[in-house]
Amino acid sequence: MLRQSCTLIPRKLDGTGICYLFCKESTRLHFKMNEFPIPEDYGLDNPRRQSRGYYFPGRIGGANNANLRIAYGWTPGRKSSDKVRIRIAGDPLMETCQVLTNLLNASGVKWFYLCNANGAKLSRGYFHSDAV
Repeated sequence: MLRQSCTLIPRKLDGTGICYLFCKESTRLHFKMNEFPIPEDYGLDNPRRQSRGYYFPGRIGGANNANLRIAYGWTPGRKSSDKVRIRIAGDPLMETCQVLTNLLNASGVKWFYLCNANGAKLSRGYFHSDAV
């Protein structure tokens, strides 16, 4: 059984909001997702105790998530690029895809573009690596 891990990413480009990025542990380590900065809004303020409580979900599903793929390489003899599956939960926006694109470009890992669940590019002009 492959382990699934969760990484927090900002929901919007200004750093507000929280979305949960679920993927395999090997994908998380390959794309250096464990080095992504923690969003500013992470944690629940508790004014009575003057502290922050942190909540990390086990699994979040339902209609408010986005199943995506990251195209990252080519295998000789194949028609399409190699892809890994990720899931963004927590009511993501298209702006959240741009946040993920910026974080992947900043990590320095080779990747090509973001795809939908079927493997088609999300956009021709957006959501791709700076190297492409």
